[in-house]
This record gives sequence, structure tokens and C-alpha cells, in this order.
Amino acid sequence: MAIPATLDWQVYDPTGRRKYLNQNETDRFLAVADGYDLARHALCYLLAYTGCRISEALAFMKHQIDEEQMAVQFRTLKRRKTVFRNVPVPPFVIELLLALPAGEDGRLWTMHRTTAWRIIKAAMRRAQIVGPMACPKGLRHAYGIRAAEGGSTPTVIQEVLGHATLRTTMVYMNAVGVEKRALAARAWENLRVSARVAVPVPKRPRSTRPARAPALRIPPPHQLPPPATVFPWWGYG
Repeated sequence: MAIPATLDWQVYDPTGRRKYLNQNETDRFLAVADGYDLARHALCYLLAYTGCRISEALAFMKHQIDEEQMAVQFRTLKRRKTVFRNVPVPPFVIELLLALPAGEDGRLWTMHRTTAWRIIKAAMRRAQIVGPMACPKGLRHAYGIRAAEGGSTPTVIQEVLGHATLRTTMVYMNAVGVEKRALAARAWENLRVSARVAVPVPKRPRSTRPARAPALRIPPPHQLPPPATVFPWWGYG
């Protein structure tokens, strides 16, 4: 599928910094979440493992958990009509969500959006994640990048993330740049082939200098001192 020449947005800010968490940053974020209470723990995991918008997570209700299919249903925002999408999640995320008590309206989280946003930002700080990626959207973008790197098709990523248009989804495909990586790999291979080609070395003129002195006699191995007496640090570790 061709990538649109002009995309709606980029996964980099004006200075070229990432807007998405890499794998190491995501792991650190989840490690911090493991030390939180159940409500905050589950919120962090839901955002990381589904790529949902923070408002979609706060609108999530208990009956939208599908234990049999190991999936959750989100009401997709930014749509004129009511649209729900199905997103697969690991079993341990299902267990976290089921353990949460539902409010009177069925929602699992009754906090304000600003409060939820601050929870995620605080977790990012504790995980020592700093930059434009250190926010809830950084988790959403990270999900899109991982899906693209994993070989998911643009239409599947669009459906799971709830994008209104494919143009938005194609940003992740462009960021991963499968075609660009293939092109670079071919260029690298050509460089390796070129390096293997023998290059003729011009012969040096005969030297008029006197012959070198005979080489020093090196004693047999059994007469050499043990390595530790010459380089003491050899025994390290």
C-alpha cells in the first residue's frame, strides 16, 4: 500500500524528538505501575496494552470486558456515530480489569480526565521518562509503532486504534519505514561486497637501508611468567 505523500501529523516533534515510548521506556513505565494500587495499576496497563485514548479508558465499563474472547470493547471517540471497536488484550489485563469494582454507572474509573492524565505523567517521571513521549499519547503512539513493526496491516492498526482515516494510521507505517530499511539493507550489502573486492597494492621500491637486526629470541611458553603476574586485572571477574 502506498504511503500518502502528505501525512496529517508526525511521530516526531518540531525538534525531531520521539512522541512515542520505545520498548525500554515502556518496560520501565509498567514496572512503576506494578507498584501502584489496583485502580492506577489497571489504568496504566490498559493504556499501554490497547493504545486507547485516555478518555476512552475512563468511559470504559465492566460489561465491555469479553473474557471468552480475551478482548475489550471501546466506544471510539471523535466519531459522529456511535462506534465500538474490539481490542485483544493479554489474560493478565483481563484479570486486572475484572478485579476493579464498577461504579454506579458501570464505569471502572470515576476520576476526572485531568486526574488520570496526572497519574500517567507521575508514572512517567518515576520511570525517568522525559520528553514529548512522557504522556498518555506516548503510550498510544508506542502501540501503533509496535504494531507496525510487528507486521500488522494498516487497516488492522486503524481498526484497533480507532482512527477515522487511514491517513492517520499511515504515519506509523512511515515511521517504521519497512521499504526504507530494505533499501538501506541493500546499500549495506553493496558496501560489504565492494569491501571484499581485492584492491591491488602498488609494490614498494627496494629499500637501500641496511638489513634489519635479527629478531629477539622469545622464550618458550613454559618459561614465560603466568599472565596474572604481568596483567593482574586478567583475573578480574
